[in-house]
Parts: sequence; structure tokens; C-alpha cells
Amino acid sequence: MMILSMLLFLKSSDIGINWLFDFSKLKRLITIISFMGILPALTLIYSDNPIYGAQKVLNFIICSIPAIASAYVLISINWDALLKRTTLQVLSSIIIITLVAVLLLNPFDNTRAYYFEPGRWSHVFVGRIISFIVLILLLSFIHGKEKNSLFMTTVIAAGMFLLYMTGMRAAIIGVLIFSIIYIAYAYVRRKLTKMKIIALTAIAISAAALIFFAHTLLPNQINTPARIVNILDIKDLHFGGEDGLVARIMSAQLAWDMFTNNPVLGAGYGSFKGYDNLWWTYNQQYPHNILLEIFSEFGLAGIMFFSYVFYIIFRSIFQFKILFQRSALLVLFFFALWLAMFSKDLSSQSFIWIFLALLGKGNEGKVR
Repeated sequence: MMILSMLLFLKSSDIGINWLFDFSKLKRLITIISFMGILPALTLIYSDNPIYGAQKVLNFIICSIPAIASAYVLISINWDALLKRTTLQVLSSIIIITLVAVLLLNPFDNTRAYYFEPGRWSHVFVGRIISFIVLILLLSFIHGKEKNSLFMTTVIAAGMFLLYMTGMRAAIIGVLIFSIIYIAYAYVRRKLTKMKIIALTAIAISAAALIFFAHTLLPNQINTPARIVNILDIKDLHFGGEDGLVARIMSAQLAWDMFTNNPVLGAGYGSFKGYDNLWWTYNQQYPHNILLEIFSEFGLAGIMFFSYVFYIIFRSIFQFKILFQRSALLVLFFFALWLAMFSKDLSSQSFIWIFLALLGKGNEGKVR
């Protein structure tokens, strides 16, 4: 779902992209991916928790590498009109089916952190996927034709409402920020027609109306307002006493202490969990911030390596000849980085690592 949603934007335009095979770049991609697995594995030698670190290495191999490989293959194929339309229908179905399930099952419980039980859904897992799909659909709508305006307006508004229902604050705020940025960019570049401006207004009004009526009809099912209020309660870093937010602050402080104690090589992969026998780290497991995780477990050496990884992703994006596609990919990548500042660990940031697939192709952005 994640890969298809990203590629929908690239393939939704009538302007095709001719991705030519370039073995030297593919070889470079394989080399970088290999180092992303090998270098963290080497730190297990001095890690305080090598078993958990090894699990994270395995998680990267199982989850992120197949995602990168799938993105590489999907970018390479030629998508006809039927496949584009089918992809749009599949992504739309994901939003609608998930929304119906959430309304019927009420599967989110944001009042307790790191508590698992049958029937409870992860608001982070659902929120990340839905937010990514919603943002891609929005970018595709701005860039695409107007004939599907009513359908796209309905689906995007439903997706934004569903995202609100998850209560994932980082995704909600991120979608708002990056949507506004992209819409402003499109307006300045005169890519927005009157019909699209009307449709975008309708999306905002429809999503707001759905949220209002949901609070009226389902008063006990939505915890999002309270969660947003909590992040504003910064006095003494109390955050309304919400366990999740307090744990994030404690995690940031501990991650920085780990870095200052091991500034060059870090404490080793997986060391955050159980560090100094702190009981709460066994539940928290990692800092939930990609930069803090790199600093604390890989030190300056890790910062240098992953800075290079981010650099080659940026360079691959900037090799696109079509300015509008380049800007959209930048928005998507920065949104992926935004999410990585608040959720998941390094090994499960597939939203970021799929952009490495752009490196494995030759003649980036050459118009057919």
C-alpha cells in the first residue's frame, strides 16, 4: 500500500518517465543497502543489548529491503491508463474500508501507551499509512486532471477524517503542514485551476463537517482533541500527564545522555532498550526519533553515514527534470522524515528507505 501510494503520483501524469537500466547505479544501490545492514550489525559487538539489536537488523532485512526492491520494480514498469485507474481505486478502497471498520469497531485506545490487547489497533501503524496515502492522493489530484474531482474530493475528505479518528498527532499535523506547503507552491506556480481551488475548499469543509458531526454522534469514541490539548500543556513538561508524551521526553533525554557518553561510535544498536537497567526503556524500546536513535546508538560515525544516505536521496530527487514532480517528491520525503521524528525506529522507516529505489535507476527524470 505504501509503495503504490507513492508511485501513484509519479504515474498519474500524462508525462511519462523513461527509467533506463543502469547497472552501475543499481550496483551502488545494492552497496548502500548492504552497508545499512552491515554497519549496524558491527555495532552489536559492543552493544549493551545485542540480541535486540540483531532483531532490528533482521527487521530491516525483512521489511525495508523488500520495500525498496518492490519500489525499484514498480518504478520500472510502464503503467497504462487501466493500471493507473485500478491503483487509484485500490487506494480509495483502503481508505473507505478502513474508515467503515473504524466506525464500527472503535479499535483505537489512545488513553494507554504501550498496552496491547486483542482487537486494539495501532493508531501509529494505521495513521502512518493513511496519512501517506492521503497526501499522495492530494498531490495526484493537484497534478492530475479535473474529470475525477468529485470522486477525489470525497475520498481525500474521508481520508482526512479517518486520519483524525486515529488520533496520531504527528500524522495529522504533518499532513496539514505539507498539504498547505504544496498547495501554496502549486498556486504560486499557477497549477491550480478554479475548479481545483473549489474542490480543495470542499475537501477542507467536508473533512471539518465530518469531524464536527462525529463529535456529536460519537462523543466517547474520539480522543484526538484531548491528545492535541496535551501537547500544548508544556508547563513543567507535564503534557496533561499523558504517559506517551512523558515517555518521549524521557527518551530524548536518555538518548542524548547515551550520545554524550559514547559520542564517536554510540552505544551500539539496540542499546536503548534496557539501558542502565531503566525499567521504562523495556517498553519504550527506542527513542521514537530517527535522529536521536542514530546519535545515541551510532554516534558521530552513524551521523556521517546516514547523512550521506540522505544526501544521495536528495540528489536522486533533484535529478528529476520536471520541476513539479521534483517538488512533490521532496514534500513526500520531508513528510516521511517528519513522521520518523515521532514514531518507529530506524529499521522500520520504510517510508524513507523506499526513496533509495530512485538511486538504482539511470537517466533520472528524462522525459519520454
